[in-house]
Amino acid sequence: MRILGVLLLSLALGLSGCEGTAESDDGGAETTLADAKREVKEAAQAVMAFSKEKLAQFREKMSEKRDQLEEKLEELREKGEALADDAKARWAELKPKLEEKKRIAQEKFDALANATKENFARLKKEAEEAWEDFSQELEQAGEEIEKAEP
Repeated sequence: MRILGVLLLSLALGLSGCEGTAESDDGGAETTLADAKREVKEAAQAVMAFSKEKLAQFREKMSEKRDQLEEKLEELREKGEALADDAKARWAELKPKLEEKKRIAQEKFDALANATKENFARLKKEAEEAWEDFSQELEQAGEEIEKAEP
């Protein structure tokens, strides 16, 4: 995307040095500098719209994953409360760690709301990694709880 922006900027700068009009190859209508600038601006707006759309799609995907993981955590909370004493003590140890992983993942997700085209890739990667870390931790805790259930 950065390359496309540079190309658009180069095109705009190149066109600003052109004369006011130029004949088209087919000998028909003339293209003015204003027309060319307008087209470059429209192309740049299209790139920005595409970027915003991609961000929205990613946020939606991550929201769905977050909701699924939160449901799974809630199920574990319910199971954890119903466990026998030893297993309940283990759940008490696991729960804060899960809550912290969830908090970190949510912070990374929330940071995407302020993402710019310059930092989007980094923030996206951080959010994906944080949610994956939370997901793995949740899976391991679920396995321990399943083993401990009567």
